[in-house]
Amino acid sequence: MLKYLIEVGQKRENEAIRRFLLNEVSREFFESLGLPFPSCWCILNINKKDLSDFVGDVDIIAGRLELNNSGKIKKWPPPTDYLIGVEVKCAYVNPQANQISLNNIKSRHFSHRKVSKLRKQVQILLEMGFDKVALLDIIANPPANGINGQAWLTAAIISTKSIEVFSPVLQERLPPDSPAGHWVWSIGSVSGGDETERGASLLSPLKEAKINPLLGDLKIQSHRQRMEGKLKTILAELRPKHLPAIFHPKKNIESNGKYKMQDLHLL
Repeated sequence: MLKYLIEVGQKRENEAIRRFLLNEVSREFFESLGLPFPSCWCILNINKKDLSDFVGDVDIIAGRLELNNSGKIKKWPPPTDYLIGVEVKCAYVNPQANQISLNNIKSRHFSHRKVSKLRKQVQILLEMGFDKVALLDIIANPPANGINGQAWLTAAIISTKSIEVFSPVLQERLPPDSPAGHWVWSIGSVSGGDETERGASLLSPLKEAKINPLLGDLKIQSHRQRMEGKLKTILAELRPKHLPAIFHPKKNIESNGKYKMQDLHLL
C-alpha cells in the first residue's frame, strides 16, 4: 500500500519525483524548459560519475522524442541534442503540527551550509553542459479531511498556505544572476488515498530558466560531448513502453557495464 509523502521517510524525495512526473502538472514544468510533454524521455537519480567527472546524482535528466504521424516513437535511442537537468528538494509539513508555520516545515535545507551545497549542485548541472537547468522544490502536506468536495478544497488551501509560509526560504535558494529556473510544487493529499490517487496541488514558477551561458566554453563543450556519449549508450539499452518514457535505475552500473532500469509507470 502506498503512503502519503509525509510518511515515506528517507526515500521521500525519490517518491516525490515519481509522483510529480505522473501528475499532469509536470507538463507545464517541462514545457517551460523547452521540452514538449509527453513527447520526451527522462532518467531519474542517475550517478553523475556515470556521465562525467562530477560526483553526486542528477535527480532528473530529460530530452526530446521524435514521434511519427500516429504518435509513436519514431526512433530509439532518442536525440540528445537538447538536454535539461533538474535538482529536486522535498520538504514536508510535520503531520503532528496544529498549524502550517515555517518551523513546522521539515527538511527545509535552509542553513547556510545547505544553501551553499544546493547552489553548488545546480552549478554542477550547468558545468555538465545541460541546455537548461532547473531547481524544483516540492512540499508534501498532511492529508485533508472533509465531506464531498470540501476535502479537496481544504487540500488546495493547505497547498497554497505552505508555499506562502515557505516563501522566505525559497527566495534564498538561488543567486539572483543564476540562469537556472526555479519552481515549487506543493502537493496536498486527501484522506483515503495517496497523492497519486486523490489530492489537490499547486505548481508555481518562481524564476524562468535561461539557456546555459556556459555552453560556449570549450571545457563545458567537452563535458557535454562526454555526457551525450554516455547517455546514448545507456538509452540504447532501454525500451520505452509509455509516453513520456521515464526510467529509474534499479541498481547502479552492473558488472557487465549495462544499466538495469525500471519503467517508472510500472513501479
